[in-house]
Amino acid sequence: HWGWDFNPTTSTTYLYPENKVVDYLRQDTALYRVLPLQSEKLVFGPNVLSVFGIQTIGGYTPLIQADYYDLYKKISDQVDFAWLRSSPNKLAMSVFEPLVSLLNVKYVLSVKPLASDEVLQVDQMGCDTAIFLDGDWATQTFTASDPGLNRLDFLLAPSTSASEDSVIHFRLWRDDIDGDLVAETEILASPTDIPLAHTIYFAPVADSAGQPFVWGITGEETMAVCAIGSDQNLAFNAYGTQLISRAEIDGIRIYENPNTLPRAYLVHHAETVPSDQRLERLLDTDFDFYHSVLL
Repeated sequence: HWGWDFNPTTSTTYLYPENKVVDYLRQDTALYRVLPLQSEKLVFGPNVLSVFGIQTIGGYTPLIQADYYDLYKKISDQVDFAWLRSSPNKLAMSVFEPLVSLLNVKYVLSVKPLASDEVLQVDQMGCDTAIFLDGDWATQTFTASDPGLNRLDFLLAPSTSASEDSVIHFRLWRDDIDGDLVAETEILASPTDIPLAHTIYFAPVADSAGQPFVWGITGEETMAVCAIGSDQNLAFNAYGTQLISRAEIDGIRIYENPNTLPRAYLVHHAETVPSDQRLERLLDTDFDFYHSVLL
């Protein structure tokens, strides 16, 4: 739509009509970017989403900075459409790579299915015993099986005695409750007469596989968490996940990336790396870009 103000012969509404995919994305009013994957079928070609006020990490422009171009191509250089391939003026991707989280990508659009997780179903976990919180911390130790641990699902027990929503505090520690605090958040829990699953997302822990962690929750005396077995272990699942399937509209699958980073954030660790080695270090599997910065 370049030059439309100078030659407004055709309205953008004819060439780019409103559509249900855009309507879905517009429901999220946060600041984020979208990654349309160009594979098998063109999904919102270069710059098309900008017509609707939606930002992406690629597109066409003669003003792409060299550093950004190098970073983009280092993340993924696979483009299934020949006319979108290597060009200093065009950027596109055909596969999802976790490093796009660094570029504030919250939604991924694709015509073919991607590996993803669905929202937890209650019947995946049991509820043999209800442990009432009563202001105390209920904790559970576990060993992570996945790299990039970033999700924990737990099950609240029926609690009909509560008359209104209650605040539940969640924490995740490395090693034990005196170890490093990995995540901390709170949720609003409603009274229920059936076990109710809750999902907590947090920044991925890069080296989590095989490592010990402890998670815990606390809340009012009327709230209870489910436990299973004679040992009364808390009912939960913990794993690393990259994408969540949210919707399929007009042949386009919409996935949410739970690991997206904001445009700017604070970290507690910095590394000094020569300029010509920055990209290689960024892609190292042991580099945690959620908590470190390269100088």
